[in-house]
Formats: sequence, structure tokens, C-alpha cells
Amino acid sequence: MKNRIKDAFDDIRAEEQLKDRTREFLSAKMQSQMQKAQNIKARNQMETAQTIQARKRRQYGKWIAAAAGFCFMVMIFAGYQFYFSATAVISIDVNPSIELNINRFDTVISVKAYNEDGQDLAENLDVRFMKYGEAVQAIMDSDAFAGYRSEDDVVSVAVAGYDEKQQEKILTDMEFCAAAEKNMYCYYADGDEIAKAHEAGLSCGKYRAYLELQKLDPDVTVEEVREMTMREIRERIEELSSDPDDSSGSTAQEEGAGQRNGTGQRNGAGQRNGAGQKEGAGQSGKGHMHRRHKGAE
Repeated sequence: MKNRIKDAFDDIRAEEQLKDRTREFLSAKMQSQMQKAQNIKARNQMETAQTIQARKRRQYGKWIAAAAGFCFMVMIFAGYQFYFSATAVISIDVNPSIELNINRFDTVISVKAYNEDGQDLAENLDVRFMKYGEAVQAIMDSDAFAGYRSEDDVVSVAVAGYDEKQQEKILTDMEFCAAAEKNMYCYYADGDEIAKAHEAGLSCGKYRAYLELQKLDPDVTVEEVREMTMREIRERIEELSSDPDDSSGSTAQEEGAGQRNGTGQRNGAGQRNGAGQKEGAGQSGKGHMHRRHKGAE
């Protein structure tokens, strides 16, 4: 470029001093323009770099925000699961059969009904998010619960769960509560019993009563027990436990003495005379056999 300018000036006829000044002016002008061009280029490069960095920062910020949001959601979900996970169950049975699910903070997180009366009771009471002691007391004091309970009705309270310390504490508190109530009984049930009870569609308390009744009446079914009140179940258990016919029948089957050998229960010698099955039954049996032989002769 400079050579072209020089060649152009060589063809011009003018004073050397004027040529020099003109040449310097044009050279300075060109340098200025070149400097501006370089500045613009540098500025563009800088802006481009800044733009790229800003874009990276924005993307990085988005990733950070997304990660933070994800962590926050995980924490909320974990906290929800932690709070709303039942670690213990309080089963209350009269005829209404309900269960209070208790979390690790001793708070009622849900109420589950196992029959129609239980559903009605659960709908008339709002004990969620109460401490379990307050919830049980509110149930016992409620008019809705009183409507299902008479003086002779038995209230069964079963405590079950997966945290042994919490179970012991709840059971102790329930026993203290039962001391102020009439015909209220508390007992412990384990985790397996909870699972089996729920599989049968029964509350823990009614399932325990069902097992007790089943020992005395093997033919009883879950469906029958589901429709019975706790009072009816208890009366049936007492009836079977104190039934003299069942007792004598069992003795006859175990001893095997009477009907086959002719030695006794039909003669009434053993049990009624109080002489014992060994002596009384033997004597009576001998007499009976002797009379039969004598008559035959």
C-alpha cells in the first residue's frame, strides 16, 4: 500500500515539502483507520468471548437451578415418606373396628375402618394429626363412639408395630387409659399378626379374637367373625370355654373308657359321684357287667 502511494506521488509534480506532508497525512490517516479496525476487531472478539462466557454461565446456572430443584423435590418426597410412614398401629374394636396408623413422631397419620360401623365412626371423628393419646381419648369421649358401646361391651385395644420402644410406650399409655375405662383391654400384637389380619380383612383386635375363637371352634370362618361384634365373639368364646358337654365329650374321647368298654360315663359313676374315673368307673362298670351276666344266666 505504501509503495502504491509512493509511486503515485512520484508522478505528481509538486514541491517535495508538500509531497512529504501529504504523504505523512495519508500515512497517519491509514494508521488511524487500521487502528480503529483493530480496535473494532478486538472489541468484537472480546464481546464474542464475553457472550460465550455469559452463555456458559447461563447454561451452568440453569443446570444448578435444575439440580437444586431436583434435590429439593427429593427432600420433599423423602420428608413426606418419612412423616407419612406408619411405624405403629392402634386397633380399637367394639363393633366398630378401626385402626389408627401412627408415625415415628407419635402422630396419627390415617384412620382405617374395617366394617360399616367403623366407617361411620371414622367419618364422624377427625383425629388425624393428633398425638395418639389425644386421639384415643377423643374417640372414647365422643358421642359417636358411645352410641356403639354399652356397659357390658368389651373394648379391645391392640398395639402393634415395628419399633419396639415405641410399641412399649404406646402400650403403657393405652393401659393407663384402660384403667379409667370399663371393660377395656389392651394387648400387644407383632408385625406378622398385622399382615395376616389385614390379609383377612380384619383389624388386629378382631383378628386376635378370631384366632382365640378358632381354637375352640375350628369351623368358624373369617366371614362370620367379620359380621360379629366383639361382645358376640367374647360371649361365644366364654360359651365354648365353659360348655360342660364339650368338656365331658373331650374327656370321653381322651380316656376312651365309657362307650367302648362299658365302664362308665353312661353309668355316671365316675364324674358324678366324685369317686374318680379310676375307682368309681371301675366299680360301676363291674356291677353293670355283673348284672348283665347274671341276667343272661
